Amino acid sequence: LNALMGTNWRADTRRFGAAEPLYNVDLVIGCVDTRAARCAIVSAAQNSGAYYLDCGNDTDRGQVVIGQVCSKSYAKRNPERLPHVGELFPELIDAKLDAKDETPSCSMAEALRKQSLVINQAIAVQAFNMLWTMFRTGAIPFSGVFVNLATGRTNPIPLDPAAWARFGYEVPKPPVKKATKSRKAKLAA
Repeated sequence: LNALMGTNWRADTRRFGAAEPLYNVDLVIGCVDTRAARCAIVSAAQNSGAYYLDCGNDTDRGQVVIGQVCSKSYAKRNPERLPHVGELFPELIDAKLDAKDETPSCSMAEALRKQSLVINQAIAVQAFNMLWTMFRTGAIPFSGVFVNLATGRTNPIPLDPAAWARFGYEVPKPPVKKATKSRKAKLAA
């Protein structure tokens, strides 16, 4: 995609921890196996304003979610921004749940026996399509997509705060500005 669109991204494929903040980053693409790794990405990007494209899957289903990781104060001032995967699905960044998760890692040989052969590719295609659409048109038609190979269904996550609310996400309310004396006089007039 980088070569095709001429974006000249500099990809930096590496491991990083939550304590290592990201600077001068526009987009983080996460393809990780644990909630702890997702949490580290969100923590590292917390004050960057970067977009985070999360790609995750288990046996025969998965999700691709794009959102902006930012400070809480920025989120309140910009309620129209896209919520990231951790805001829509907090359980996906709860590292305490990793111990209970027995889903095989997609990088392990065991996974090839327990996972659908093409789930990783199906998720990658959805991520690629989302990025391709974003760069080609300057917009995205949805904020994420669920893939279920067992049922053959692909379901988008609409760009709609009401849809996000069904996942438990509440759009932050912008701060209320206190009226000053001169503003009160103008309002009274």
